[in-house]
Amino acid sequence: MKTSIHHLSIWRKLAMASIVVCSIFFIDYANADITILDVAWTNGINGKNQPIKRYSNKGKAPQGPLYLWMKVKGDVQVQHRWFRYLGTRPYLDKTQTPKRVKQGANWYIWTGKQNIQPGWWRVNVINANSKRPVKCGRKHCVYSIHVEK
Repeated sequence: MKTSIHHLSIWRKLAMASIVVCSIFFIDYANADITILDVAWTNGINGKNQPIKRYSNKGKAPQGPLYLWMKVKGDVQVQHRWFRYLGTRPYLDKTQTPKRVKQGANWYIWTGKQNIQPGWWRVNVINANSKRPVKCGRKHCVYSIHVEK
């Protein structure tokens, strides 16, 4: 009886160790050391690395240049995946590594398109290294806008 209890104790220790190891591999590192402080759709970036004119998320913007600008805290490299909707289906347009400017403890980052086509557009923010989505709270950081003619 003593031997079977000893084996059970060993199996419990192995089970606990495997849970710890698995949790290390499945931690979501996409948000490690990054906080998104501000986000704006804009028609351009001024000399102070700020949006020129702001458009609201899920709002409307005129056809022309369009940028997704962000102020972030932390040094994690992110990418923006631009999607264009054709009907109700999103199609990957391109993935861009944002231009980055450090100011104090924060970074200003942005990507954009010079001649954006009319319709719905979406940008997903992903971790540049892991390619996993960056989270804003409990949801993925996803920003949408409708470009009008």
